[in-house]
Amino acid sequence: MNSNLPGSYRRSGDVFNIGLLLFSVVPLIALSFYNHPSAVDDYCFIYTVREHGWIGGMSKYYNEWTGRYFSIFLTHSSPLIFNFFAGFKLLSFFLILGTAGSIYLLIRTILPAYSRLAHLGFTGVIMFLFLLRLPSVPEAFYWAASFANYTLPGIMTLLWIVLTIQWYRTPEKQKKNLIATACSFLVFAVIGCSETAMLIMIVLIGSWLFYRLVVIKNLDMLTLLVMITALLSCSLWLSSPGNTARLEGNPISGDIPMATLATVKFIAGIALDWLTGTPILLFTLCWIGVIASMKAGEVPCFYPPVWLVLMSYPALLFVVIFPSFYAISTELDPTPRVVNSLYFFFLLGWFYLTGILAYRLRTRILPFFQGRKLTVSALYGICVLSIVLSVKSVPNFKTVYRDWLKGKAGAYDHEMKERYAILMDKSNASPVIPPIRNRPESLFVGDIEKDSKHWWNWCMAGYFGKDSIRLSEAGPSADH
Repeated sequence: MNSNLPGSYRRSGDVFNIGLLLFSVVPLIALSFYNHPSAVDDYCFIYTVREHGWIGGMSKYYNEWTGRYFSIFLTHSSPLIFNFFAGFKLLSFFLILGTAGSIYLLIRTILPAYSRLAHLGFTGVIMFLFLLRLPSVPEAFYWAASFANYTLPGIMTLLWIVLTIQWYRTPEKQKKNLIATACSFLVFAVIGCSETAMLIMIVLIGSWLFYRLVVIKNLDMLTLLVMITALLSCSLWLSSPGNTARLEGNPISGDIPMATLATVKFIAGIALDWLTGTPILLFTLCWIGVIASMKAGEVPCFYPPVWLVLMSYPALLFVVIFPSFYAISTELDPTPRVVNSLYFFFLLGWFYLTGILAYRLRTRILPFFQGRKLTVSALYGICVLSIVLSVKSVPNFKTVYRDWLKGKAGAYDHEMKERYAILMDKSNASPVIPPIRNRPESLFVGDIEKDSKHWWNWCMAGYFGKDSIRLSEAGPSADH
């Protein structure tokens, strides 16, 4: 094997990157075992179910608040229906595995000639970079009302891409039919999670349709089926009376020119920050070397023309942020959970774009890496140094490890169990409970208030069958 970057990468880089995967995923999984339903919204959905029934509760939200029909289904079917508080630990556990697993499957599908260790290594790089600058860890993995709208549809979108590619690779008709059915369901589910997820799916399907019609000049049955499913799903989403009521309730929404300008400005600023404030560019150099050195027969899934990817990638990022500025205000930045989604697709799109460019220009790029041990060693050394410095300077890793290893998550778990004991005491119809003192930044989103008429208090009281619930005193200030 040549003494170039890919040779070194395949010998030691895989192991190092798998270490990054474990370094990123292990604390997230550990924290999932301390997770609980949040006072912020989680109880409201199930209280609505108890007041109006399962179908009635979902119908109420669809008609009065939002067209997110699939996330409505998910949030109104949470483990709280069965008083299964530990179910939220399982939800977070599987969500974290699903995030890493969907990235792994995508990489394995795009680079089928590489080993499983290499695929795990690439997954480790993405997961490390994702957690490193993730705007809100709890909103990504531990707050059900958030991850049902953003993280989960992100996972399902990756699975849809994987299955779509597999459909074209599968010769068996019966298997193709099963894959097509799964693809249609995923499109239906993703579009029904949020307007952001819907627009992401529209951009991806639109790019795929353009590729089939203009570049390939062939429209197959899968494309047609997915188009029909997407149209019907969008119609179901858009026909919700709740969407209109929600927009009409905000008099400063609906300014398309200003929302467009704010979106472009926001994405440009934050993308520059991500590229310069993380090791993304250094990992990109390694990635380019790997792709440029691919041998004959190691054909990646880089079929679309570069110009199509160059148009689709910015469009995808644009539609993630635009709804926030359009529907809420151009004066307020998008919520962290929306920016979580932006960062997720920014990372994946960035490496796909640079990969396809490197593959097209591989004959020009490869000589830079071949036979240059000093260059390769220096690049590795700089990468490692950059990883160490970024972990020290950016708080996310320090926060998740501190919450886990220093016992803050465990103390939070203990306080929540004590709270459940008070709330399940049927002899007290109007309990006054202490605030949660231990608030791990990685898990905690918010608590009820001293005012028993606050929306969150009202929902929790209804869920536990109380006349009212309030805090005995104001809780400590949240850090996020």
